[in-house]
Amino acid sequence: MSGESQYIHHDTLYRRCVGLSLGASTGLVYGIVSQSINRFYLPHIPLFSPPLGIVGNILLWSLIGALLGLITVLPAETITGALYGAATGAFLVTILTLVTGRMDQGVWTGKILGVLFLFIPLAGAITPMTAIFRWIVNKLVVKHLENTPIWTRLPIPILLMVLVGAVGAFSRMPPYARIMVTHMNEMLQTGLSSPSETQLPRPLQHPRVGGFLSHATNHYSLEWQNININRFAIPRPMSSRPWEESVVIARFDNGWNLVCLYPESGAEPACKAYQNDL
Repeated sequence: MSGESQYIHHDTLYRRCVGLSLGASTGLVYGIVSQSINRFYLPHIPLFSPPLGIVGNILLWSLIGALLGLITVLPAETITGALYGAATGAFLVTILTLVTGRMDQGVWTGKILGVLFLFIPLAGAITPMTAIFRWIVNKLVVKHLENTPIWTRLPIPILLMVLVGAVGAFSRMPPYARIMVTHMNEMLQTGLSSPSETQLPRPLQHPRVGGFLSHATNHYSLEWQNININRFAIPRPMSSRPWEESVVIARFDNGWNLVCLYPESGAEPACKAYQNDL
């Protein structure tokens, strides 16, 4: 191998190693922040963490980051790499959208049509991020080839991690949602300790719940949602803050589910039981 070929090979290998490791680190930071931030605010509440649980999700984000990082730096051309990375990112988002949530035929049809229309705009939105990532990797490669001290290469990756952590922090529930989840947990704990149906909290006594004490268990997880809540077909109580309207879903380990619609924080919810997967 000639000296020039060795130089090109070393440049390519280093670029791909940096892209892989930096991508994995970026995904890891995002995963840790996005999966932990609500637990920081609600430390004693069992929160639902689809699809793999908190640890599995963190590892998944790290793997996704490593894959996107490697694909973004594989081509020698910067623009090509950024476009490949953006297309891969849009594809992964498409797959995650299709495999998470409800699986009935009507929902599947809507999801497929939605992601087909959104794929190209989504790839376009991701392209600036992959372009910045590739630019950072290129800078690190140049600094490596110039034999600059390692400590002078650290500020840019550190800044990237801070920015990614800030993006992950957007996964935080709004304050009113945390009030609802806390109330739901307290209501369930009160219900589980009640000796009879007549002594349950009033929302748990409703016929739509269908026998809380005979279905509920001590092991459950809670999820807050404020999108497409009409599908639960729960009558809406009056609200002075309609923008806060949302549901908290309790998933019990025996497959039973309880959905409580909150018209606003601090209000009494309307609850309904579901046997099917939500």
